[in-house]
Amino acid sequence: MQKQGNVKVISKAGERFITLTHKGQLEKLLRLAGVQKTARWDGKWRILMFDIPESCHTDRDSFRRLLKKNNFAILQGSVFVSPYPLNREAVKYLEGSGLMQYIRIMKVEEMDNDADLKKQFGLINARPRIN
Repeated sequence: MQKQGNVKVISKAGERFITLTHKGQLEKLLRLAGVQKTARWDGKWRILMFDIPESCHTDRDSFRRLLKKNNFAILQGSVFVSPYPLNREAVKYLEGSGLMQYIRIMKVEEMDNDADLKKQFGLINARPRIN
C-alpha cells in the first residue's frame, strides 16, 4: 500500500504510525462507495461536470473511478450522468477534499435523446415515480 501511495509511515516520539494519504482516503472511499438505487426511478438524471486541473491528475483519475463505481456513465468528456444520486459519503469526501470547487452536480428533469441512456441503465420500460 505504501508503494502505491495509499499510506505513509510517520514517526512521532520514537513511535511509528501508518496514516492514509489523500490518495489512500479516496481509495478507501471507492471501496465503501455504493450506488443508492431506489425502488423506482424518479425520472431525473444526475449530471456531474468537472474541470479538475492537470496538477491534480491523480485525484481526477480517482474521481472518475469513483463516478464509474457509483453507476455514472460518461456522457461526454468530463460530463457524467446517472439516474441515481451520488453516494452521500462520496459527496462528503469531495467537500472535504477541496475537489468540490471544480465540480458541478445537477439534477435534470428532462434530457433530449436519452433513449440510449435509459437502455444503458435498464430503464427502457421504467416509469418515473410521480410525487
